[in-house]
Amino acid sequence: FLWSNGDSTQTLTNPSAGFYVVKVTDTSTNCSTNDSVKVTYKASPSFYLGSDRVLCGTNSVLLNAGTFTNGTYLWTNNSTIQTFAINTSGTYWAKITDTINSCYGTDTVVVKISALPKISLAKNQSGCSGTSFTLDPGGSNGFNYLWNNNDTNRIQTPTSSGLFSVTVTDTNNCSNNTSSNITVYPSPTVNLGKDTNLCDGRSLLLSVGNPSYSVLWSNNSTSPAISAKSSGSYSVSATQSGCTSKDTVQVTFNAIPVVNLGSKSSICSNDTLTLDAGNIGSKFKWSVGDTTQKLSISKTGFYLVTVT
Repeated sequence: FLWSNGDSTQTLTNPSAGFYVVKVTDTSTNCSTNDSVKVTYKASPSFYLGSDRVLCGTNSVLLNAGTFTNGTYLWTNNSTIQTFAINTSGTYWAKITDTINSCYGTDTVVVKISALPKISLAKNQSGCSGTSFTLDPGGSNGFNYLWNNNDTNRIQTPTSSGLFSVTVTDTNNCSNNTSSNITVYPSPTVNLGKDTNLCDGRSLLLSVGNPSYSVLWSNNSTSPAISAKSSGSYSVSATQSGCTSKDTVQVTFNAIPVVNLGSKSSICSNDTLTLDAGNIGSKFKWSVGDTTQKLSISKTGFYLVTVT
């Protein structure tokens, strides 16, 4: 065999368009003959349905085979129009046939419908100052998280009021979002002061400071302030917006020292008189400046002692 394009095979496979002549020679007789053929290719419809894709949630995609004059359409579901709306996962093909030369072209695309990430946060949360909230929208390994404070961790632990929202993207690049509104109520400020020592006969005013608090004292009083007149431990709890603070103070009343120097005393000249303030272990201050318990005097006068 000898073809006009130089090939020497019996057949030509997928030859280019053109005019071909073949010479066939019988090797036993050396006789030969020629034949010719014209090869013409008719153009097949060409179109592209796009790349394989993933759709998120309830989204859909409209596949479009394009406009082809003198063509007929056939889709996977036997539809015969130019477009095909897809909202379920699957492999979809289209075929366009040229009604003039009967040639056709096909294309196939894979569509996957992926559910949105399942996430949730409590819509509203509240607590008292010092409360640490835990916000975990859920999800799986490989998910990406982006909070409205630009943090990319899955879990947030806010301690202040605000709206916290997060966008979660799964491995199919499908995203969902959720949010939680956090309200932090301030706890009442209660300070009864340091433990206090007072002398008998006095009193100490104890107050929570803010009259709007709901108050309960250890003596069951519900007044914003009480007067402490006896020794003991005084505690109070103050509540506002469901938040409670407590404080305790120890109040001690001490007995006033009893001092008796007598009313009047007389002594002879050149004699001395000892005045004893008693109350061993106390502090003493005499009107003449001495700081001892006992004072020896030899002069006429008025003598005063303060015992603490």
